[in-house]
Amino acid sequence: MALIDWTDSMSVGVQLMDDHHKKLFDMFNRLHEAMKAGRGDVVIGNIMVELLEYTRYHFGEEEQMLQRIGYTQMEMHKGLHRKFISDLEGYDADVKKGMAVFAATQLLNSSVAWFRDHVMTIDKGYTELAKQHGV
Repeated sequence: MALIDWTDSMSVGVQLMDDHHKKLFDMFNRLHEAMKAGRGDVVIGNIMVELLEYTRYHFGEEEQMLQRIGYTQMEMHKGLHRKFISDLEGYDADVKKGMAVFAATQLLNSSVAWFRDHVMTIDKGYTELAKQHGV
């Protein structure tokens, strides 16, 4: 059973961003499945690298789109992104210190909820503006 399932109610109305969000949810689910199988400490390093790289890519793409459409809450949105990246970097540092299971547990307990809530509240805040701009 997945930790977090994508549903149509999570759509922000921009296919590219929805696809990015689905990929990030998949990464969280893969880590969750590995943890359930007792392999979290084995896969967390690779998943952290992938998660950090893809999250940076996604946030960059999203911020560029928001800039193009004239999103007025840009600085707040970017600040939330920076905080999330900082949190991920902290978990990655914990992994490198040999605290893989701790980092994986923290990541799944806090980051998944943050990301789901971010998509459902903050990201949905640009849906109408994106539609108006044909994005």
